[in-house]
Amino acid sequence: MQYHAISNWLKSAVFFLFAITLSACGGGGGGGGGGFTPDNSGQDGQTLHYTVEILDSAGNALSGIPVGTIATLRIRVTEGANANNAAPVVDAVVEVDTDVGSIVPAGGTALTDADGVAELEFDPGTSQLAGTMTVQVRGRAVDGRGEVNFQVVASNLRIGRYDGATFVEGELEISTSDLPFGGATLVSFSVVNEQGEPAPTALSVVPSSFCASTEPPSATLPASVDVLNGEGSFTYAATTCVGEDRIEAALAISPDISASGTVTVEAASVGQIDFISLDNPVLALAGTGTAARPERAQVVFNVLDEAGRPAADVPVMLSLSSDTGGVALESTSAITDAVGEITAVVTSGSIPVTVVVNAEIDLQGIILSKTSDPIDVTGGRADQNSFSISQSVFSIEGGDVDGLTVEINARAADNFNNPVPEGTEVIFSPRYGNMPDKCQLDAEGNCTVSWESSDPRGPLLGSDFITDITNTPCPAYVNANPTLPAFGPCPVSLGPTSGRNTILVIADGEESYVDTNGNQAYDLGEIFQDLAEPFNDHNGDGQFNPVETPCDPYTDGLECSAGAEETYVDTNKNGVWDRGNGIYDGSACPVEADGTYCTRNSVHVRSVQPLIVPETDYYFMLTTSGDRPVGAGSTLRDGTFYNLYISDRFNNQPPAGSTVTVSAESCEVAFGPDGDEIPNGIWPGAYPTAFTMGRITDNLEPISGIVEIRVETPNGYVSETFFPCSDVANVPVEPQPQYRLVIGFETPGTVASISAPVNINVRVQGGGAGIPVSATTTSGTLQANTVATETGGIATFTFQGDKPGGVTFTAQVEDPVVGAIEESFSFNVNPDEFFIGYIAGGVASQSTIGLVPALIDISVVNTVRVIVDVMDAGGVRATGYTAEDVQVLLTCSSVGTDLITAPFVNGRAEIAAYPIPGGCGSSALFRAVVNDPQILNPSPPSATLTIQ
Repeated sequence: MQYHAISNWLKSAVFFLFAITLSACGGGGGGGGGGFTPDNSGQDGQTLHYTVEILDSAGNALSGIPVGTIATLRIRVTEGANANNAAPVVDAVVEVDTDVGSIVPAGGTALTDADGVAELEFDPGTSQLAGTMTVQVRGRAVDGRGEVNFQVVASNLRIGRYDGATFVEGELEISTSDLPFGGATLVSFSVVNEQGEPAPTALSVVPSSFCASTEPPSATLPASVDVLNGEGSFTYAATTCVGEDRIEAALAISPDISASGTVTVEAASVGQIDFISLDNPVLALAGTGTAARPERAQVVFNVLDEAGRPAADVPVMLSLSSDTGGVALESTSAITDAVGEITAVVTSGSIPVTVVVNAEIDLQGIILSKTSDPIDVTGGRADQNSFSISQSVFSIEGGDVDGLTVEINARAADNFNNPVPEGTEVIFSPRYGNMPDKCQLDAEGNCTVSWESSDPRGPLLGSDFITDITNTPCPAYVNANPTLPAFGPCPVSLGPTSGRNTILVIADGEESYVDTNGNQAYDLGEIFQDLAEPFNDHNGDGQFNPVETPCDPYTDGLECSAGAEETYVDTNKNGVWDRGNGIYDGSACPVEADGTYCTRNSVHVRSVQPLIVPETDYYFMLTTSGDRPVGAGSTLRDGTFYNLYISDRFNNQPPAGSTVTVSAESCEVAFGPDGDEIPNGIWPGAYPTAFTMGRITDNLEPISGIVEIRVETPNGYVSETFFPCSDVANVPVEPQPQYRLVIGFETPGTVASISAPVNINVRVQGGGAGIPVSATTTSGTLQANTVATETGGIATFTFQGDKPGGVTFTAQVEDPVVGAIEESFSFNVNPDEFFIGYIAGGVASQSTIGLVPALIDISVVNTVRVIVDVMDAGGVRATGYTAEDVQVLLTCSSVGTDLITAPFVNGRAEIAAYPIPGGCGSSALFRAVVNDPQILNPSPPSATLTIQ
C-alpha cells in the first residue's frame, strides 16, 4: 500500500517565463514583460529589453522550480525601440542575485553571446519557499535592473525503493523485517525526481515509528538522514519494542512525501524479576492518612530477559502476604511496560499489620517470583489514653521574671499504641505566658515546644479573685488550734485556685475503648471513654466551671471565681460547650455501624498541664507537732522539732532548684549542711521541710541567739525571716522524731478514679533514699504495700479503688529516734467512673439489666430472675459494694408502684424470683437505680429493660 502520493496541484503552477524591460533608474517588475525609456539611451539610442527563462536539464520550461533539480536560467538581452524587433546585445555582463537557493557559478555573472543570451545555473536548495531574483545588465552606457519572483516546489520528488530496475514509490527497503527482541535492521531508500532520476541536491529524510515515539522510547532511530545522490539509509533498533512496528521516512521539506515499511519484533525471553522500589514503607490506617503518612504504597518490580535487557509485555501475577484488616492490592495482575516494569498499589486496612507484595511469572510451569520490602500498616489517630504530655520543669520563677523557658513535650500513639502519622499537629493554649501555638509530631510520635514566662500573669478579674494565703484560712492550722492565726503558707491545698498557670494541649484523635473480644473493632456494649469538648481547667477541679458549676465570680466566693475564666474548644462550632455524645467516636467504629452506635468521627484528645509560676517574694510558717503555728517573733526552743512551710502569696512552692537553709547564731540547728534543695515536682500547698533545734549539752547558762531561715531561687532571688532562739542547759527534753511524712497525689488536683490507677507520693522529710515506707487503705488496693524512698525521700504508691466514696490512705515509717510514725491522707474515689449494668460470660454491658430467661412472654411466665451489677470503667465488678452501700429499686412502668429492693453483695444485686404483677399488661419496664448517696449527684446512674 502507498501511504503517500505526489500532490498534483503543483503541476498547474504558472510557467516561469518573464519579459522584463531594464532601465537605468532601477525599475522593473517580476512576472511579466514591459518597457521603459531610460534617462540615457544605449549606444544606438535604443531601449534595452531582456527575458528570463527557467528550464530543466532537457530544456523544458519549469512550472515552479523543483527541489533536487539544478535549473538553467536563460537571460536574453536585446536593444531596440520595440521589444518585438530589438537586436541582440553582445558581450553584456548579466548579474543575477537571489534570496532563496544559490546561483552557479557562485559569482552569479555571465556574458551574453552572439544571440544576446547569457546562461546560469540555479540550485533552489531544500526548502519549499518563494523567492526573488534580481537581474542586472552591466557593460552598457546605462545599466538595466529588474526583479523576478519564483516558487520552489517539491512536486517532482518521490521516495521509495528499487525492485531491480523498477522504482517502487512509498516503500522502504528493510534488510530484515523479522527481529529478535532487542534486534536491529538496516533501512534503505531512494529519492528520485519526476523523471525517475536521482535527486541531485542534498536532502534530509526524517525517520519515525510507533515504538520510537513512546515514552520512554522502545525503539531507536536517527533524528534525520542525509540524502546523497538520491540514496540514504539508517538503522532501526528495537530496544524493548515487541510485536509489529511501522517505520516511516518522510522528506524534511515535504513530510507528505514519504515511504514506509513494517518490522515484527519477537517477545523477550524472561530471565528474572527484581524488586526495584517501595515509595511508602509505612502506611496510615484506613481513614487516618495524611500527606506525610498516606494510605497507599506503590511497589515497583522489573522483569529482564535472559540477556539482562528489559522485557516488555510480560504478564505478572501479584499477591499480598496477608489481608488482615482489609489491606489489599488495587490489582492482582499487571503487564510490564516498555522498560520491563510493573507497579503494584497497596491500600491500607483498619488494623496494624505488616505485609509484603509477592510478584510471580509463570513460564510454562516454572515460577519466577520476588517479594517486596515490608510494608507496615500502622499509625492511626491518637487516642486519649495514648496522649502523653510531659514537661522539663514543673515550677519556675516566672511570676516576676520574663524570658524563662520550660520545654513541653507531646507524645501520641494510636489505639494500638503505635506512633501516629508524622506531621500530626499538637495545639498548645497556655493561660499565662506565651508559647508556639503548635508543633508537628515526628516519625516516633514526639514533638517539643518551649513555654516562655511573660505577661499575662493573672486573671482578668484581678488578683483579689485568686485564693491566697492572706484571704483563705489554712485548714490544718485551724484544726490544730482555732485560737491561733489561721493564715500563712499552708501545708495543704487551699482549694480550687487560679494562682498557677495551666496549658491546654490538644490534638486531633479519637476516644479510647476496651476491645473485649479482640477483633480490632468497636462493638456495641464495649467500654469506651466518652469525651466532652476539651477545656482549660484553670482551678484543677476537673469541671468546666462556667457550665458545670455556674456561678457569679463577684458574689459566690473565690472557689467560683477561680474557674470563672475557663475556656473550651468548640469542636462542633455550635457555640456551646458539649459533654460527651454517649457513643464511641473513632476509627475502630465499623463502617457499617457509622452513625448508629458509634461514629468514625475524630475528637480532640487533650491534657491540661499545670505549671507553677511563683512570684519571687516568699513567706514562711513554722509549726510544731500537729501543725500548731508558731507566731512571728516567738522564741525557738532547744530540742524542739519544727515544720517549715514556704510559699509565695498564692501558696505555691518556690521554683525547682531553689535552696532552703536554716542557720543559727549561738543556738544549735539540726538541718542539712548544704541546705534543702526543692525538687522538680508539683506538690499541693506550700513547700514543706523541717528542722530541729539542738541542745548544747555543756552550757552552764541559758543561751540566746537568732535563727535565720532563708530561701534562694536559681536566679538569685532571696527571701528570709528571723526568729529568736534559746538553749536551756541540762534540761531533759522529750525526744522528737527525725522524720516527718507528707502525703499527696503525684499530680495535684487528681480525683482518684476507678478506671485509671493513681499514684500517691509519701515524702519522708529529714530522710533520704532507701527508707522503707509501708501503707494501707480503708478500701481499694495498693500495687505494693511497702515501697522504698527514692531521691528526695519520695516513695510512690499506686492505688486502685473498688468503689466510689471516701478512702483513707495511711503511711508508716520507722523513725530512728522515736520508732514508728504514721500519717494519713483522705480522698474520694470518683463516683462518675462507676456504672451499673450486667456482666455475663466476661462481657460487660452498661445500662442493661440482666434478665433470666432473656426472652419472656409475660402472659406465660409469671416470675423472672433479675441481676444488676456495679462495675468500673474496665468492665470489672466493683466488689467493694456491700449491702450497707447500695440498694436496687425495680419499677413496673404501667403500674408505677415500687415493687422490690435488693442489696448488693460483692457488687451484684440479684432477685431470684421476682413476680410480674398482673397490672403490667402485655409489657413491663424495669428500671434499676443505685440508691447510693455517693453517686446521687448530679443524677443516679440507671439501667432500663423492657420485656413483652
